[in-house]
Amino acid sequence: MKSIIMTAQNVRDFLKARTITVKKSSHDRPFEGGDVVFIREPWHRLTNPDGGDSDRFNYAANATAEPLGYKWASPVAMPADAIRYYGRVTFIIETGATVGEWEITLEFISKAEAQAAEAGLPFSTAADPENASDYYTYAGDMTPEDHEKMIAAIDADRERLAEIRAKRKEYIELLKTERDPGHLDGLDASLKDIEDEERDLVARLEDAGVHDTAEEELSETNTTEGEKPAGEQDSTEGKPPAPPDTDDEEVGSFTTGKCNYCGREWGVTLEGAKGGGYPTQRTANAAASRLCDCEDAALNREPIIGVALAVTTGTCRYCNQMIEVGPHASQKAADETASEVCSCPEARIERRVTEQIADAHDRVERLFGESAEALGFKPIAEKGPIQLLDNVVEMIARRLISSATVQIRGQCKAKVSLTTKGKIKVARSETRSCDLEAGE
Repeated sequence: MKSIIMTAQNVRDFLKARTITVKKSSHDRPFEGGDVVFIREPWHRLTNPDGGDSDRFNYAANATAEPLGYKWASPVAMPADAIRYYGRVTFIIETGATVGEWEITLEFISKAEAQAAEAGLPFSTAADPENASDYYTYAGDMTPEDHEKMIAAIDADRERLAEIRAKRKEYIELLKTERDPGHLDGLDASLKDIEDEERDLVARLEDAGVHDTAEEELSETNTTEGEKPAGEQDSTEGKPPAPPDTDDEEVGSFTTGKCNYCGREWGVTLEGAKGGGYPTQRTANAAASRLCDCEDAALNREPIIGVALAVTTGTCRYCNQMIEVGPHASQKAADETASEVCSCPEARIERRVTEQIADAHDRVERLFGESAEALGFKPIAEKGPIQLLDNVVEMIARRLISSATVQIRGQCKAKVSLTTKGKIKVARSETRSCDLEAGE
């Protein structure tokens, strides 16, 4: 394990903020992102009453004045049994001011976590099993070889994340001084690529269960100091998380749908939509199910009464916009489709919430239903608890509650909660645990 030297004041600041940024001089790169280090600090070994050295130490960071009778020993000579603090490198960059000068950001970690990281073992501070996985999603069922590969991939992602964040800062500084329109366009394009990669890396690390303590909000880099983005509130304390973000919704891109009953693919188009496609895969699948001629689709299709498929325009229930939706059997069906595919903010949010509910229902089924055996769990025989969890999922998705825990008698504990990123996590815990979030 590598070490880093700190002054007494550095140590005090580190303990107070649980993070610190220090500058060090080194010809070569001293650390990599994710490295665990121990802290060398000014120290003094106390003596026993009989005059011999004891195993007790005093530290300059704990003293308010120079002690009488001795001076602090150099941190360089600090023995192993005097070490008391550890940190993890979350960010490192070579500054442009001086060649060989490095800016290093550390987060405080416990001795147990440092020893686990040094040994390549997973570590968690969670008090309960359902949250006891930090480096991987499924707790317990992983070979040492697979775990080693996962750690290597995570460390590579962390290192790359540090590199592109440094590059992003460089581009932002260049944009402030560049005046050539041609160069500005190129810088804007490069910056967008970097930001996209950064989002992907942050999401990948989050999905792996790694907490990105150096994460920076991209919007802050484009906001004037002291200025708040439009619509930002002064405080969000006590308020529920905002509805799922809808800025990245694909509009008019889904022109192939699968029947919800037999899985057969159908080409589907939506008149008046950008690109002629449906805005989500779910709505495209619903259209394919209406077209499919399989037995189940025919049995579940609403009977066509009167003039078949005569209605082609529907009204969105959220904004009352008239939308061309193609032939439908009734005005009610056309209005339903219009509400599903409308581009107004309320319709887009509802689509996201509905898909989030469907995804979370799938995770409930995988953890507690018949599919639970694939994860090594015993399925819940009674349908009541699963129906209750499905209801909880919907209330969380609609921001009525933030979490709920259900004790299923004689079998396990279930917890459904909303993460800080707005994702619904479904967890099952007994003698082992398993967490599933969106995308898993």
